[in-house]
Amino acid sequence: MRPPEGKSRIEPKSGLGFIAIPAGKFRFQGKDEVSIKAFSLGETAVTVAAYAKCVSAGTCTEALAVGFCNWKTERTDHPINCVDWNQATAFCKWIGGRLPTEEEREYVASGGSEGRTYPWGNEEPGARACWGGEGSDLGKGNRNGTCQVGSHGSGDSKWGLHDLAGNVWEWTSSDYDSSQKVLRGGSWIVDTPGSLRARYRSWLEPSSRSGNFGFRCGL
Repeated sequence: MRPPEGKSRIEPKSGLGFIAIPAGKFRFQGKDEVSIKAFSLGETAVTVAAYAKCVSAGTCTEALAVGFCNWKTERTDHPINCVDWNQATAFCKWIGGRLPTEEEREYVASGGSEGRTYPWGNEEPGARACWGGEGSDLGKGNRNGTCQVGSHGSGDSKWGLHDLAGNVWEWTSSDYDSSQKVLRGGSWIVDTPGSLRARYRSWLEPSSRSGNFGFRCGL
């Protein structure tokens, strides 16, 4: 059962919170009007601790554990990163969910029909996100890894989701072209505000793994 709009429920296998997102319409990429059905979206990116449960269950394979990767570190409340699109898809399937589409992801990040520039509104990011730009809490260029999920509460979205901008780029289920998948949200390493905007898109081959992207699931 889906919780009331904007309310969180805990998914039992992973221990992750999910927020109910209402149906609505918005202008995707500021152009065509798109209808979004009601669904639930992860309150945060999937954490290292949650991903470890899937690995222990024998369903998920291990993430990379090199460089800026969080796997096999004490950063269990940080986003799992260094996982490819197939690993992300497998985790979401394990909890009975899926990766969100990029339309759903943009709808939530832009506050639905409000058309927000950023998840929190139209103001520049400053210290509202885990990123490496001007005004960030560590100063421009000084961040060297992810943040604890939900640690930048002033950057929460309309429906109370955390880190829809910054921390890690997030895989979506959507194709950019025949060989690449769309990611959304920007990450800890970006230092230009435009990369955190609700409409901003990036794309990579689904086999890609890096310390600056992870994922969250939809239900």
